[in-house]
Amino acid sequence: VDYQSQAFKHYMISPSLEQVKRYLKLLNGEKSLVFVDDCLRDTEAMMKLLESRNVQVVGFERDFNYEGQYHRLRNYQFELKEITVIDKEDAQGIIDSIPNNIKREGQAPKDLTRIQQF
Repeated sequence: VDYQSQAFKHYMISPSLEQVKRYLKLLNGEKSLVFVDDCLRDTEAMMKLLESRNVQVVGFERDFNYEGQYHRLRNYQFELKEITVIDKEDAQGIIDSIPNNIKREGQAPKDLTRIQQF
């Protein structure tokens, strides 16, 4: 993931196909990095994002949803990373690893993960 990219950075939670279509229309071809939590609630929506040439997708899903939907996604190019539950120390380590040039000054660590949500 190229987090230093000049592309728009957005966050979606379990988007529907209609929400994804609206999002892509609003982008109007501009490049975007979108983080999608609960990304397989609507598999068609995720597939639509993966098909978009101007959008880089980082999806998050629970094992049981991924296992059931893999057959629909196997033709798309993606890299699977398995992540286990993290404790507070691991979370702080992640926050500490964020380069200073992309951190916003004056914000508490809990706000560092804020990205524009659609």
